Amino acid sequence: MLVVGNTIGVGIFTTSGIIAQHVPSPGWMLAIWALGGVLSLAGALAWAELAATFPEAGGEYVYLREAYGPFWGFLCGWAAFLANFSGSIAVLALALAEYGVSAFTLIPHHTSTVTVSALLIVWIVTACNYRGLRLGSSVQNVLGIGKLAAIGGLLAAGFFSRHGSWAHFSPLFGWGASHGLLSGIGLAFIPVMFAYSGWNAAAYIASEVRQPEVAVPRALLWGTLITIAIYGGLNVLYVYATPMAGLQGEVRIGELTARALFGDEVGWVLSVVIALSIAGVLNAMILTGGRVYFSMARDGVFFARAAHLHPRFSTPGHALVLQALWSSVLILSGTFEQLLTYTTVVLVGISVLTVSAVFVLRRRPGLQRPYRTWGYPWLPALYMLGSLGIVLNAFWAQPAECLVGIGLCALGVPLYWWWRRVDSPTIPA
Repeated sequence: MLVVGNTIGVGIFTTSGIIAQHVPSPGWMLAIWALGGVLSLAGALAWAELAATFPEAGGEYVYLREAYGPFWGFLCGWAAFLANFSGSIAVLALALAEYGVSAFTLIPHHTSTVTVSALLIVWIVTACNYRGLRLGSSVQNVLGIGKLAAIGGLLAAGFFSRHGSWAHFSPLFGWGASHGLLSGIGLAFIPVMFAYSGWNAAAYIASEVRQPEVAVPRALLWGTLITIAIYGGLNVLYVYATPMAGLQGEVRIGELTARALFGDEVGWVLSVVIALSIAGVLNAMILTGGRVYFSMARDGVFFARAAHLHPRFSTPGHALVLQALWSSVLILSGTFEQLLTYTTVVLVGISVLTVSAVFVLRRRPGLQRPYRTWGYPWLPALYMLGSLGIVLNAFWAQPAECLVGIGLCALGVPLYWWWRRVDSPTIPA
């Protein structure tokens, strides 16, 4: 549920219309979604080996620290704190607040109302995770099961409504003369990978689950497979409801599908599905993000108090509070979307480094590996090549934003050396 909840967010309900602009036939669109799933599965299997080998809190921070040294692990964690987790939490809280305020007509819809609601959401969900992994995971299970049930109901009702047409799939693999094949696929792949991001969530809590060498690989594998199946089903439903020409450029593609199949009067049903998706991702991001800073602080490369576990709840309480504080600052400043854009290329680059750690650590003698990546070395290499293609495409299309992202992460370098000097890396558990 953590993997599913952290992956299935708003992306699947908003990106297919963008993809339809670049690949104007249903067969190619479904093939790209399937290929994105294969790439994500390759990454998940590589992460499964790393998580089983190092069942510690912190995810990629731990893996890069062990493979390349503490400096590279710190850069990864710094980027996560600066924008990846805290920025995503801010974006998701604002989106969820927007849906909540719009649902209650008695509440005046002002920017300040949405902002205050977003702040309350961040701190309420943080409080649930602060009081223990059991409570946080229970919230995640409820949201995850609710989301899957809602999406399952949408798929069943949509296909049985008979208001769509299978003729929309013909021709299956046609290609317009105005579209370049390779460039179209390359551009379409970026939103697909955005929608699949989050499959690595279970690795962040490896130190807090029973038998992590078994549980984490299974969670990564089955969570990713469930996501691939749901994404495939939803995209088939989109094309069944609306021809490809009608999908092109449509951002609210989920709402478009609901109107086509059920009429305007039941549009609120999809709003509930999207709200559940946002809430599930928000809880997963809050739950996992604090574990990264906790692990960094234990190594003496982050604020020292973030390394302490709560004496009663056994959670990284200070790290969670620090994450909530920074997320609140981003909500109030309104600059978090730009931060996320700037750091995307860095985070994708770090994912390449993380999977490359599998190759590096395979050469280390005496290292226990309870789980070995299936398809090694080909599947990890496939993930690395695909991610490198995304990075190179981003540099080609938006060089200024990519350079700013690298610059933001470089700001953490002097902090790293300062923390290494003043903080002890041997904080007890």
